Amino acid sequence: MFGSKNKNQQMPSSDNIGMIVGKDTVFKGDVNLKELIRVDGVFEGNIKTTNTLIVGETGNIKGSVKAQDATVAGTFNGDLTIGGKLELLDTARIFGEIKAGSLVTNEGAIFQGTCSMPGGEAIASFDPTKKKFGTEEKGKEKPSS
Repeated sequence: MFGSKNKNQQMPSSDNIGMIVGKDTVFKGDVNLKELIRVDGVFEGNIKTTNTLIVGETGNIKGSVKAQDATVAGTFNGDLTIGGKLELLDTARIFGEIKAGSLVTNEGAIFQGTCSMPGGEAIASFDPTKKKFGTEEKGKEKPSS
């Protein structure tokens, strides 16, 4: 679907697509829908869908997203809240906060920010300047060394 190695992925039917932001399109505003949304251009604003978000390789989102599932091959800056599965393909670039039910990250994807998953007590973050992960438990301070 995005030039990934998995050629068995199916395109969603047009009956299930609520909005497509094309490659040469810039959209500014908020969207609230029940169908799938695909972004191949620039989207600045907030997206809320009870379905799936797809960000193509040329897609660039700046804002806040709430969706059931998401597949990202492009760039995302902001807060990404996914109730189910979030998949970051090898060309994905994520900068901000992720909250997801499950997270799949392909080799090559870049993530800078924080990530939390329901049921987990720790919040993991990655600082690329220090090239290390840190964890902080909710309600507890890190012991000093």
